[in-house]
Amino acid sequence: MLLLGETGTGKELLAHAIRGRSARATQPLVTVNVAAIPDTLLEVEFFGAAPGAYTGADRKGRVGKFELANGGTLLLDEIGDMPLPLQGKLLRVLQDKEFEPLGLNRIVRADVRIIAATSADLAALVAAGRFRADLFYRQNVLTIHAPALRERLSDIEDRGIWHRGVTPSGGIERRSVIATWHNCVIEKQDVIGVSNETLSLFVHAPSLCRAGASRDRHAVRLQQ
Repeated sequence: MLLLGETGTGKELLAHAIRGRSARATQPLVTVNVAAIPDTLLEVEFFGAAPGAYTGADRKGRVGKFELANGGTLLLDEIGDMPLPLQGKLLRVLQDKEFEPLGLNRIVRADVRIIAATSADLAALVAAGRFRADLFYRQNVLTIHAPALRERLSDIEDRGIWHRGVTPSGGIERRSVIATWHNCVIEKQDVIGVSNETLSLFVHAPSLCRAGASRDRHAVRLQQ
């Protein structure tokens, strides 16, 4: 399964929802952010390693994410950043459902459902020779596109975004930020998804709108 969409569109939340409604809902969901791990450590992160298998290795060894996710789901976030040599090893695991941890002379079986997510254009990476075509087609069996917020403005037009805040007196308040006239914020900012950044935009929307639009047309109503 392949989840496509810009950063901040909620691909990880979508993966959690898919797993929660699947036959593997009670099994582990393990996430690996490929872009956040150095290329030299990705193989160990995926497949694990024996004690002392490489310089700086854990003396107790390391269990890989495939083994931790056995029976469940493995989410590979930003799979487009995966180095080519590791793509080949990943493809073999998908086909054979087995792998060999680094420094161990044994085969480990793993029944893992892979959900891959990326903000990159994988088809373009394949054309440029930076992503394996066979791995792309293997993951592209079912593709879901997570649209940016600017592509689905109706989702926020009549809905509030709830958050908790601290009042000047030190108490806790629950505030509903409702964008009744949100075009000003959307047009002035490159809004991608419902995130902390988006929430901040709504909270500060009146200030954003004063710069070039009338307050009457672009109002944000705050309800305590």
